[in-house]
Amino acid sequence: WIDARTRTDAVTNLSGLVAAYTPAESDEEPEHGIRRLLNRFASADHGERRLLVFDNVEDFSDLDGCLPRDARTQVVITTVRRTHALGTSVPVDTLAEEAAIAYLEERTGLGDREGAQAVCRAVGGLALAVAQAAAAITGRPEGYARFLTALAARPIRHNLLREEGGDYPLGAAQAIAFALDTGVARASTGELTGDQPRRSRMIAVLD
Repeated sequence: WIDARTRTDAVTNLSGLVAAYTPAESDEEPEHGIRRLLNRFASADHGERRLLVFDNVEDFSDLDGCLPRDARTQVVITTVRRTHALGTSVPVDTLAEEAAIAYLEERTGLGDREGAQAVCRAVGGLALAVAQAAAAITGRPEGYARFLTALAARPIRHNLLREEGGDYPLGAAQAIAFALDTGVARASTGELTGDQPRRSRMIAVLD
């Protein structure tokens, strides 16, 4: 998950992925490291599929030299701007409140409609944020109240901001980041079972 509001953000955050995949000398220019990473992706004949999310893009030219071209890497770009130049455009609307509440209640099994409603409103009703909230809450005895408390306390305004004039609520960014942290924490304590550890590793990469 790459915060890409500016060219500097995109390069800096993608460089963290470079360090994880293809570490090099400390004096390497960030753009050179990104080229090495993309070349590695392109030259790999097999391996796991990858998903890169470039979040809150303001100027699409900021992504020049940062986008993978290989067939095994999928790219999602989130933005409040409209374009068809980079691929298929998928408008994302908010969920109807009743649908979001029903989804949370089904996923969590908590039987607390008012709590579910409060969570839906806190994350702005965005489908991704509601889904990530459900992932963070499910199986936790504290339920919605703990999630809302953690959401309000999370110091995330400096790194996942709602774009001015856009419909990307701060609570949605907080919910996604909180769910990522929760998934990683559960994996580290052995709480996840079955297929969940593999999904948690994917979440950790996105983080």
